[in-house]
Amino acid sequence: MGLDSGPKHTSLYIGSLIVLVVSLLMFIAGLSAPYWTYGSLDGAADHPYVLYQGLWLVCHGYGNDTDTECSTAVDGSAVWFQAVQGLQLTALILWTFTTGYGGVANCLDPRYSHAIVLVVGTSLSGLLSFIALMIYIPNTVQFTETVVLDLDYQWGFALDLVGTLLGVFAAIGIAISYRKNPFTPRLPRETEMETSYPSSERVYSSNEAVYSSADRGYTSSEGVYPSEPEYPSSEGVYTPGEGAYP
Repeated sequence: MGLDSGPKHTSLYIGSLIVLVVSLLMFIAGLSAPYWTYGSLDGAADHPYVLYQGLWLVCHGYGNDTDTECSTAVDGSAVWFQAVQGLQLTALILWTFTTGYGGVANCLDPRYSHAIVLVVGTSLSGLLSFIALMIYIPNTVQFTETVVLDLDYQWGFALDLVGTLLGVFAAIGIAISYRKNPFTPRLPRETEMETSYPSSERVYSSNEAVYSSADRGYTSSEGVYPSEPEYPSSEGVYTPGEGAYP
């Protein structure tokens, strides 16, 4: 027999898992977007020099977007930029694994170890993403001061940041749900039935003890219900075979 239907996951856990999935989708969209920053050269409003970039694509040129040229931002990038890329990719891999594990764990009997994996995995991926963002922000500010560009953070950066925050909130929700309900799996039906027998036997043995005490009372009450004749042969009142009735 399989495991019996034990306690179900709480609504807080289910909601946190949904938030975790949404945060992963937002993180992927932000990570792959070419619009982390967008800027134009000061004093060139008529025909500005524009630059926008993500973690994997850098575009620049004059005029509208059709006149810009794009190149990959992988080879030849600065060390800090490569560090941001590596941290974000590591966070994505860990985040994907954690979210997939959470979906599988939701279909299984709840165990406290599921919460540990989900909380640790999501928290670690969120930490890696935060470190990457903390490296990215000051270096882009320094780049803005160097090339005299007014850079603004765009929707790709915002999606990445919001996705990271939502992932951390999801980890907190999962931790709270399991802290309130540290579920343990129920035993199989056979085990439950086997564990119920000793209690029944104890009841029976107690009844048997009552019966045996009653029996002992019946047999030990000598003179009330004697098992021997009322007139023992030792008193000579009635002795079979002794001449009283030849």
